[in-house]
Amino acid sequence: MNIDKITSFTVMDILEKAKEMEKQGIDVIHLEIGEPDLPVPTNAIEKLKEYLSIYRIGYSHSLGIQELRESISKYYFEEYKVEVPTSNIIITPGSSTGIYLIISILLEEGGEFITLDPSYPCYPNFILHSNGKVIRINVFKENNFNPEIKEVKSSITKNTKGIIFASPSNPTGTLIKKEIIEELLNMEIPIIVDEIYQGIVFSKFKYESSTVKYFKKDGNLIISNGFSKYFAMSGWRIGWILLPDRFIKNFQKLLQNIVISTSLPSQILANICINYFRNDFESYVKIYEERLNLAKDYLNKFGFSLGYEIEGGFYIFLDLSNYTNNSYEVCKKLLEEYAVAITPGTDFGKNKTNKFVRISLTNRKENILLGLERLINMIYSYHPNPRPI
Repeated sequence: MNIDKITSFTVMDILEKAKEMEKQGIDVIHLEIGEPDLPVPTNAIEKLKEYLSIYRIGYSHSLGIQELRESISKYYFEEYKVEVPTSNIIITPGSSTGIYLIISILLEEGGEFITLDPSYPCYPNFILHSNGKVIRINVFKENNFNPEIKEVKSSITKNTKGIIFASPSNPTGTLIKKEIIEELLNMEIPIIVDEIYQGIVFSKFKYESSTVKYFKKDGNLIISNGFSKYFAMSGWRIGWILLPDRFIKNFQKLLQNIVISTSLPSQILANICINYFRNDFESYVKIYEERLNLAKDYLNKFGFSLGYEIEGGFYIFLDLSNYTNNSYEVCKKLLEEYAVAITPGTDFGKNKTNKFVRISLTNRKENILLGLERLINMIYSYHPNPRPI
C-alpha cells in the first residue's frame, strides 16, 4: 500500500496546535490554511433549501448530475471562450479525489511521474500510494517558479507516465507560461493541470490564464478543478475533472466502486453557484487582490520583497533565506510566542523550501497586517540586522 512512504501535512499540525491555544483563551491569527474565509452567498444557501424540498436526496449518476455537467460546459464557454463536451466533464467528491484516481489509472503498471518542487504536497503522496516513483523538477523564484523545459525533457524516460502541476500554483500563486504548456503537450505524455485556483487570477483575463483552450477529447491534457477556492465551497467537497475519452471508462469504474457518487446536495449547490452567483465570486477575487497588494506593500516597506510575480490564488511564498534555514522553527516560534499561524515551506517539497514560509491571505486585512507585523518583529528580535532579500 506504500502508506509508510506518505508524509503528513505539517500545516494541519500547526492548525491543531493553534486550536489548542485558542481553547486556552489565546487569540491566534490564522494565515496558514488555504481555505476561503469568504462565505458561500446566503441567497445561494436559501435557494438550495428550496431545491432540497423538491429533490429526493439519494445517489446520483456516478459521473455527476447532468445539469451540473452541462452548467460547467456552459461556464467554460461563457468565461473561457472554449467548448468542452459535457461527456468529458466528470463530477468528483472534491478535486483531490479526481487527481488521485487518474494518477492511479496512469500508474496502474507502475512507472515514474513528474511533479514540480515546490508544489502541492499531495501530488507526491498520490504518486507514491499508486506505486509510482516521484521525479521532482526544481523551480525557482528567479524564473517565477516555472520549470525549465530542457530539464523537463531530460527527465522524461520510457517509464514516465505523466506530469502534474498546478496553475495558479500552491504555494507560489504563479501561472505556468503558455509556451511551456505548448511544449509539454508536444511530448505525447499525459499532462495533469490542477486548476483549483483558476478564476482567482490577477495578471491576465480568465480565458488567457487557463489551459482549457488546449483540451481535446483525444488529447493528453487532463484538467482538474473544483468549487473549493473560487466558489468558496471548501466544506461541500465537490470538484470536477476534464478527461479525454480513453480514460473515462476506467475512471468511472473506480468512482462507482470507491465513492458511488458525489453528494447530491453539494452538486445542487454547486449548480446554483455556477449559474446564479458568479458576480459574487468575482467580487471575492477583487478582495483577494486587495489583500495581496496590501501585504506586498507592507513587506516591501521592511525590505522583504517577494522577488517574483504572484498571478493568482491567495498565497505569498515568502523567502526568508537571509534569516533562516529552518522554516519549521520560524513557524513554531511565531505561533507559540506571537500567536500567528503560517505554514513552513517544507510542506511543499525539498527544493530550498526550508528557507520559505507560505502566508495565506484568507483573513481580514487588519489581521493580515497584524500577522505580518508580528512576523517581522520576530525576525528582528532573533536577528536584529537581516539582510534585505
